[in-house]
Amino acid sequence: VLATTFQLEGRLTEAALRVGSDFCRAEITLNGELAGEVEAYEDHLVAEVRTLLRQGENRIEVRASAVGGPAAVVVQLDGSLEGGRPWSIRSGTDWVARAAGRGGDDDDWSPAASFGAPASLSWREAG
Repeated sequence: VLATTFQLEGRLTEAALRVGSDFCRAEITLNGELAGEVEAYEDHLVAEVRTLLRQGENRIEVRASAVGGPAAVVVQLDGSLEGGRPWSIRSGTDWVARAAGRGGDDDDWSPAASFGAPASLSWREAG
């Protein structure tokens, strides 16, 4: 499980979630609601998620299941606030991670690991 909590100050006019995965399938939730799923070896997910976000505190969680290799996930959440102000959140070492199935104790979380910048080609493009 990969997660972060973030503050959203202002009213959203749009919000897009982009998720890519390597050697895993992933389920993404925003504030406890399903935002989308990515299957192993498929193109990345792009989803409009404005209705799942709220002013103030928000939480995004990615539950990934490995499928035959070193699993990796990259998440980007971009949008615009009223007045055209852009905002963006990207997965990185400031996020937290833990093994799936662990309890809800906040002490079980560790800083997420980074494997560097994601590749620019999808599985389909790489052929």
